Amino acid sequence: MSAQNGDGHARRGRGKSLRFAGNRVRKLYAYFVSAGRTDLPLARAYFLLNLGTGVIFTAILEIVNPGLIAERIKPGPGEQDRVFKIGSSILTVLMLVVAGLDVGRYHWSAPVASWLQIAALVLVFLGYLFMAWATTANRFFSSAVRLQRDRGQVVVDSGPYRFVRHEDKMLREELAGYKEYAARVKYRLAPGIW
Repeated sequence: MSAQNGDGHARRGRGKSLRFAGNRVRKLYAYFVSAGRTDLPLARAYFLLNLGTGVIFTAILEIVNPGLIAERIKPGPGEQDRVFKIGSSILTVLMLVVAGLDVGRYHWSAPVASWLQIAALVLVFLGYLFMAWATTANRFFSSAVRLQRDRGQVVVDSGPYRFVRHEDKMLREELAGYKEYAARVKYRLAPGIW
């Protein structure tokens, strides 16, 4: 690879990290503007954790699984859950607006103990680590439900996929080797659901 190509690849990786960061900053903005204040240290810690781990992980993922960030930002053909993703994004922003209004202006819910908020932050971070493990192990970890024939999708049985799988009728019927994989890996992430 020439130095020029390497520089272009690095610029694209930085651009994807910046796009990710911009998305997180918009969510932070929705929360704190709704709250009408920024003197909420645990909320700031949550958003910094989210932004920091996200930007670092995006940069690492671009090295470990080149092309996956592009797939996650703009999935290829055959996406089957576009309406769900759009609805989920809208509901996430609405949730942040309502949470901001609650904690900063209207105090609809009772205060949550600091120790419980810190415990929740630790659980969020552990969840990020689990997702990072799954994503680095699975170069097909798309943001869309789709069979990635265009990317040469195969069954991934390393990382957390050695222990748990998510049941998917489409994978079972259309992805070579998935039935055998499902027979080997009995545990599902959410039994009966996913």
